[in-house]
Amino acid sequence: LNSILQRLVFKSGLSVGKGITQVQQPFFDEDKLYVDTPGLDDPYLREQAAKEIENALKHGGYYKIVFIATFEAGRIRASDLTTINAVCNAIQTPFQYGLIFNKVTKQFVRQIQSFTQVDLYQASDQDFSDLLAPLLTTLHKKPQLVTLLMAVDDMQDENNVFFTPDEPNLQKLNHFLHDLSANSITLNQVGVIDVYNFEQRVIEMERKYNESQAKWEEQINKLTVIVEQQKTITKQMDQHPISVTTSLTTSLVVVIIAYTYLCSLRMRLL
Repeated sequence: LNSILQRLVFKSGLSVGKGITQVQQPFFDEDKLYVDTPGLDDPYLREQAAKEIENALKHGGYYKIVFIATFEAGRIRASDLTTINAVCNAIQTPFQYGLIFNKVTKQFVRQIQSFTQVDLYQASDQDFSDLLAPLLTTLHKKPQLVTLLMAVDDMQDENNVFFTPDEPNLQKLNHFLHDLSANSITLNQVGVIDVYNFEQRVIEMERKYNESQAKWEEQINKLTVIVEQQKTITKQMDQHPISVTTSLTTSLVVVIIAYTYLCSLRMRLL
């Protein structure tokens, strides 16, 4: 939020043991109300945090709801996914929300690009939504838009810093918020955010996430095998155009059809 406002309004930075934000922090700027709310990770402050989020949703008016999550060792945190479900379940009217993955490392981007062939630095928010969809199957409600904000070395573990005007992350963030739908939410359309048995739900979320990730990786591995087979056949045909064409016509058609099908499957998955 400080980056959007281009000034220090909300405390941010490294906090050990608990989040910096423990109560909702509202701030008016022109005709907009910005509200920073706590997360649900801290077991000692969880009920209070849930109430703060609930109250933040009861100001009335049009909301643009954004969740901030992170990757840890290339995986989405189960507690983040569980929090999104808990908050979304409490909103009792149709709505859209956005999901931002913050502090994404270059190594993670290289890993994703290596098997998707998608240039993440040029990808749109809709591309990110499609790309990460297989890893978000455990969400009860899917995000309208997803974006990735890259880690900035000079900002790592620093307190109260924000993106400079020339930072690409800021441009991406502003574009994301511009395209995200606003939702009319009234006070009586917000129920209680249920945090009962939250830690057990995180464990169950972890199990489901592992299953969805395993299926996703299996599809990617199958696709990789098919692509390599197609490359091998193409190479053989280039080296022996006459003798190979006759003997491999049938298998080549099968591989090309399978390759086309899996490319289509890959686009739906990613």
